[in-house]
Amino acid sequence: MKLAESRSTLYLAEPVADIIPSPDECVYGLLYEFQTDDLAKLNAVRQPAYRSISVVLTIESVNAATARMAGSNVTATTHEAVGKDASSESVTDQFLVRLIDCVRTYALPTAYVRRVVAPQPATPLPVAKIEVGNKVLTGETVKAIFIKVPPLYAVYQTENRVAFQFADDPARAALQRARMTALSSMRAQQSALIDGWTGARLAATRARAQKFNARIAAALIVGLEGDGNAALNILNDIKTDLLQIRISWGRFEYLLSAFVFASILVISFWVMRHHPFQAGCAEGPTGPLWLAARAGVVGAFFSIAIAIRKRTVLPDLFRRDNCADAALRIAIGAIGAGALLFLVESGIVPPLKLGDATLGRGVMSWQTVAALGFVAGFLERLVPDLLDKRDPTSSTDAKDAATKQKAAPDPNVSSRPAPAPGGGTA
Repeated sequence: MKLAESRSTLYLAEPVADIIPSPDECVYGLLYEFQTDDLAKLNAVRQPAYRSISVVLTIESVNAATARMAGSNVTATTHEAVGKDASSESVTDQFLVRLIDCVRTYALPTAYVRRVVAPQPATPLPVAKIEVGNKVLTGETVKAIFIKVPPLYAVYQTENRVAFQFADDPARAALQRARMTALSSMRAQQSALIDGWTGARLAATRARAQKFNARIAAALIVGLEGDGNAALNILNDIKTDLLQIRISWGRFEYLLSAFVFASILVISFWVMRHHPFQAGCAEGPTGPLWLAARAGVVGAFFSIAIAIRKRTVLPDLFRRDNCADAALRIAIGAIGAGALLFLVESGIVPPLKLGDATLGRGVMSWQTVAALGFVAGFLERLVPDLLDKRDPTSSTDAKDAATKQKAAPDPNVSSRPAPAPGGGTA
């Protein structure tokens, strides 16, 4: 870009967009608006590194545009480095400093001064300028174009999402914006559900993201064409499919985390059985305890596997919550198995009947201990229910019995009818 009269040209390091309609057209001045603090910073930057060079020129009439300015003097000021070793500022700083000084020293008529406000407000690209590789208003790069109808609209894909460009005409763009506002919430939810798929390492995941992006683009095209209700219905269907996929992966991760945690516990209990507790404790060997705990872990995992379709599982976006819930369920199974073994052996709870077998106090075979632990792990509420039955304050049977006792008549009170007034019986 040049800033001078045609016979003496001052070249600037960086062009300013949308200032010169034609490269051959002369620009006699540029006025940038800055805050006082910004000007002070720029002056502080340039003073130690640059020296000013001023040139006084006389404008000659070379065309109709400069006829009225013929004979007037113009002072052009620029800067050059003080020495070869002087620190050089960025191109932008040099450019702005030179612009400011030129504007300060130019004696130009107002009619020949182009006014530019810096920083310039960002303007969206025209629809025709939406091309693969170009950057849009948000700073993202266009990766693919689904449709482009200049000057009406364009639907394209960036690194992270599917986006669209409104019409070049402000009135038509305002109408499109009003129609598409109703879809903003749904688009935000879908962007959150697709998050992480577009840049995934697995090709299958990237292909899945591309498939859904194409469906979202189709819905946006319908909305830009004017049918907002149909576009919203399509986006709702897409959201439902995305949630199903996310929940499906959440179930898989739930099972996987439960299996991993169960395996860790089984191995840990086996190690505890043989070391350092191989000698048992003062009250006897602890082998049945670790066997029951391992069986409880297996029972808990079996219960999870059977009820996984009906179990409430969050989408895989909440991976930590799913893993924590699975680990907690396995831990409850192990703890419940050990607790049930203690309760039965100590006689705190009555003997349990499993088929024809009765589990109570006494020496149990390893098969019986394993079955007891498996049942305790499989039935998550077994141990709490047994403890509730042993607590008369919380037992449902005890409460029912107390209610019946209150309703029953007192045997000490006579049931004969009361005498009628005046004697006799009624």
